[in-house]
Amino acid sequence: MKSIFTLASIALLMSAPLLAQDKSSFFSIKEQYVGIQLNPYKDPNKLMHFQSPDSDKFGITGALRYSVENRNHFTIGSEFTFYNQSKEIANVTRLGLGIFTRYTLFAHKKVHPFIELNAYYEYYKTKFDGDLPSSWGVTNSSLFQLNYFVAPGLNFYLYSNKLSMDLMVKITHQETLIDAYKILPTFRINFHW
Repeated sequence: MKSIFTLASIALLMSAPLLAQDKSSFFSIKEQYVGIQLNPYKDPNKLMHFQSPDSDKFGITGALRYSVENRNHFTIGSEFTFYNQSKEIANVTRLGLGIFTRYTLFAHKKVHPFIELNAYYEYYKTKFDGDLPSSWGVTNSSLFQLNYFVAPGLNFYLYSNKLSMDLMVKITHQETLIDAYKILPTFRINFHW
């Protein structure tokens, strides 16, 4: 009991300087925002390296994020991502939950560049239709994996600094972006307060 009290006292004393910071502190919040991404996606003849007559069907990729930006142009937050595409031969679903950090240059301008690093834990599921698994020797699969990407981009303020749009390119060395692509252009709408 005495050790718990000692640890709690040390933690309280160490956090006191953080709580006493003024408005110009690194930890002070400049603004918060929610970002929404909902992009249609067209598959260019790739699904598990199989060709199919309907391989040009559309899928949906999206994300929902909450972010906090400090006064030094750093942003941190969490993000939920999803991707779903149904085809004649299979249905692919991805769900991810992760964290990200972003550094923004020239944040006081209406258009400013940024660089973002995003790490997320993803659930990936492929379900083949009909007799395909037995005839081709493939099986339905699901797995969890840790992924990441780096995304350079531009942010545009659209309406009185309360609405903005991100245009970015997600880049990874893993083959984990949609349909094994390592580079993926995308956009996002953000609501600031």
